[in-house]
Amino acid sequence: MEEHQGIQGYVGQSAKSISKEYHRVSLTCAPKPFVFIHIPKTAGVSISTAIGAASIATEMGLPAEQHTSARWLRDRMGKELYESKFSFSIVRNSWDRMVSLWKFRRDPTAFDTFIRNIPTNMYPYDDPNYIIDIRYRNTPTQDGMTVPQLHFLTDEQGNTIVNKIYRFEHLQEAMVSINERLGTNYKLPHLNKSKRDHYSIYYDNETRDIVAEVYQEEIEFFGYTFEADKEVEITF
Repeated sequence: MEEHQGIQGYVGQSAKSISKEYHRVSLTCAPKPFVFIHIPKTAGVSISTAIGAASIATEMGLPAEQHTSARWLRDRMGKELYESKFSFSIVRNSWDRMVSLWKFRRDPTAFDTFIRNIPTNMYPYDDPNYIIDIRYRNTPTQDGMTVPQLHFLTDEQGNTIVNKIYRFEHLQEAMVSINERLGTNYKLPHLNKSKRDHYSIYYDNETRDIVAEVYQEEIEFFGYTFEADKEVEITF
């Protein structure tokens, strides 16, 4: 098999351009009985470490830093193989996730500017073949990590194609459920842990409403609301 072109070679590329060898690998190098769909900034590093796999994409020969949607994986693995595995993902309150993303990047841009730029900087995520690389913006002006969470979980008709969707706000309960489903005893590590103020203090009315508009579909689908300020919390 040819060597892959390195992580930067994938930045901003459509998966259609990746060698057909990776499709072949996907059918033979996915031994685990589950598929974890890693949405950016939803404790995916901790979950991946706990279950002993960076991602199913890694098993397919792709760099571990990449995020792929359930639709992308199903199409490459084949529907029968994909559906034979327990697929799951973690979602997070949309307002909280944007604060976490902004802090993760150590973005020198002010938070309100970062939020105002989301509608114009977001990558056109209707392309199901797009691969998101967490170490880079996909282009200098288009941002893959702000793609709505439902993009990772649905097919072309908008139907959810993941067996179980857990919530970031209840990670320990999620791990108990995963262990029960798989008959395992995975332990949730505390990686990328930090203490910060409640996400609500970062917003004013304008930035709160921008997130509400941009992520309206997922907010309504998962029933998230903008909560009032609380005590300092632990985040991943």
